[in-house]
Amino acid sequence: MRAALYLRQSVFLEEGIERQRERTTARAKERRFQVVDEFTDNEVSASRSRKGKGEGWDQLLAAAHEGRIDIVVCVDLDRLLRSITDLIPLIDSGLKILTVDDEIDLDSPDGEFRATMLVALARFEVRLKSRRQLRANEYRDTHDIPIAGKRRYGYLPADRSKGIFGNTKIRKDEALIVREIFEAARARRSIRSIAADLTSRKVPFHDKVSVWTPRRVRSILSNPCYRGAVIHNGVWRDSVNVDTIIETDLWDDVRDVLEEPERYRSPGPKPVHLLTGLMICGTCGEKMRHTGKMYYCRTPVKGHPSISDVAVEDLVIENVVNALQSHPSAVLAGKSRLTDPMPLRKRIEMINEKMVAVTETFVKLESPSSVAVLNQTLRKLDAEKVELEGQLEMIRVQHGARWMLAAAAESVFQKNASGKLSLDSGPSPKEMRAAFSQLQLDVKRDLVEGLIDITLYPGRKNRQRTVIKHKIAHSLNADFDPVPTEEEWDAAAAKVH
Repeated sequence: MRAALYLRQSVFLEEGIERQRERTTARAKERRFQVVDEFTDNEVSASRSRKGKGEGWDQLLAAAHEGRIDIVVCVDLDRLLRSITDLIPLIDSGLKILTVDDEIDLDSPDGEFRATMLVALARFEVRLKSRRQLRANEYRDTHDIPIAGKRRYGYLPADRSKGIFGNTKIRKDEALIVREIFEAARARRSIRSIAADLTSRKVPFHDKVSVWTPRRVRSILSNPCYRGAVIHNGVWRDSVNVDTIIETDLWDDVRDVLEEPERYRSPGPKPVHLLTGLMICGTCGEKMRHTGKMYYCRTPVKGHPSISDVAVEDLVIENVVNALQSHPSAVLAGKSRLTDPMPLRKRIEMINEKMVAVTETFVKLESPSSVAVLNQTLRKLDAEKVELEGQLEMIRVQHGARWMLAAAAESVFQKNASGKLSLDSGPSPKEMRAAFSQLQLDVKRDLVEGLIDITLYPGRKNRQRTVIKHKIAHSLNADFDPVPTEEEWDAAAAKVH
């Protein structure tokens, strides 16, 4: 007898289909059937209509009507069908059904009756499950718990033995990556470069997936659940039952950055060399460009400098490594917030409320003098608001730049057995240079821009005409003056006396 295997699962599990294949093949072999075909529906529900979708179910019916198979072998009847609508075409085809535990002959009245009853029971189970799911969703809605679904990146799956709902408790290793993505976005790194960096570092997106696409990064950046919110009936609201990965001010900063009009315009060609735009011409102050194997000033006048890329980049990397080795704590401290932006945000909100209140008050007066006073008052409030927004933007840019510098610096430091950065016994200069060479170009440029200023002057001796000013490791600067602080003077005086 010619048999066909039918394998179906509603949710993708790599081993699910394979287990069904092994069991049905063994069953067919036990009955000495000749397996002539196999039909598979992966991530397909039998509770919904499958007709006309070109899936394994349609192919199975076609093979039955064409007389190419005599019997279909499946694990259980509910793997094959769950509705009378699907049972009727099988009865019309005269196909027999063999499950791992039993056989049903649809040609006989008894077989048809048994199949109808089993399908009715399966349909009843589907309806009952649907009702239970609705009740569960109502409970989740009233208690601000996420609707059941796939595990969200950064959160743990449900654990019924511990009474833990899915997507409420943080998975620490992934939560660190989520925070890194948000901080990189606040520092105005492009979504594409964030994805490329995570992929190059082989950071797993899921257990068997290490490829990060811009779409995946953007979905994380646009998901309010990471600030502790849940969605029900299309409305997001804060929940005390969801662990927060991203604080509100970081979420707001990223929202502001993503909505900047500049992100929707072409940024022009992306730098492909380490120092393009970072090194300054000492003659005119213009940013230097790269062509061939040289950095040069774009001002077409004699007396403006140029230099070999190999020579200047080697000197710059040497200074970056020296800065990281001499002041590691100062560089890595960039991940702590410099200034709390919340007071500024509250003052801006108060000004907005005051502008609304003032407008409503003066509108009621309806006199020419009130209009003049209103305009003057609104102009003053608007000027104060613009100033505060400028301060807020400065904090955002400053913190973003410091965080990216610290994150980049971490890439060249070694970690101990516990996974923490080891600053006391850090890598050697040679090891740090090797680690630096493995970084993405964007990260290398973040390090250079955050640690040093580079100015190139005309001349012959590269080390003398390349002036490097350290921004954090001030003791490495040629003009560093280690003047003792007032406390140091007092301490020295106390020792003398």
